[in-house]
Amino acid sequence: MIPIHSSQNPKFKAACRLESSRGRKQQGRFVIHGLPEIRRAFAAKIEIMEVYFCRELVGHEPLAEIDTLAQERRLPRYELPADLFRKLSFGERLDGAVAIAARPKTDLASLPRIDEGFVIVLEGVEKPGNVGAVARTAVGAGARALILANPLTDFFHPNSIRASIGTVFALPLATSSSAEVQQWLRQHQFAIYPAIVDSGQSLWDIHFREKSAIVMGNESQGLSAAWRGADMQAIHLPMLGSADSLNVSCSAAAIAFEIARQRFTRQATDDVS
Repeated sequence: MIPIHSSQNPKFKAACRLESSRGRKQQGRFVIHGLPEIRRAFAAKIEIMEVYFCRELVGHEPLAEIDTLAQERRLPRYELPADLFRKLSFGERLDGAVAIAARPKTDLASLPRIDEGFVIVLEGVEKPGNVGAVARTAVGAGARALILANPLTDFFHPNSIRASIGTVFALPLATSSSAEVQQWLRQHQFAIYPAIVDSGQSLWDIHFREKSAIVMGNESQGLSAAWRGADMQAIHLPMLGSADSLNVSCSAAAIAFEIARQRFTRQATDDVS
């Protein structure tokens, strides 16, 4: 393990710059904070490039676990004192370990073939925490992919990763313009369901039998007019109280788990018959 004692160390300075979107784009790397997130990144075979530790902050067993994973992959391992580690850390949670990873490809062409099930599309979502929360929902509900259209944040913002607790690494991911995402969905024969407040059919009246794409919009503006095509079926969540809508991550969870419920029910019926 290589000690770093100065904030002027080039490795340390480069790692700190990954907190910004510009730094992540320039370096083609991103930073993973937290032990659960690092474990999931290793499990998902994300290309980890280097690991930073602080012995004062990380427990003996987690240190041994992550250090072993890093040694098995012959990764550079750096040890930081607590003051430097706090500068590298994101937020208040100090697990004592940080990993730096290569940014995976997120173009539409890199998505695997999807023959059934559903994908979630987020257009213009601004808050990385919402992206991470939807990623966690997508994994839990069995979505085949998560796609950002006209993105205003990215999958690898520290808040996205933290809100997903690292489950974002378990999903096929893609980022593109809304026009290109629509073209890809049509080319791959997805039924497209834009979620629009007070428009289209109630979620409870839709039977998601086909390969489907659920499209959610920006936190304040919703979906753009581009998602009101004649070949799309707008849907909305029935609201039983005075609220007219939910947070995008809550809406995505409600829709995704309704699809999961329908798929599970059909599968159970098929198994019985």
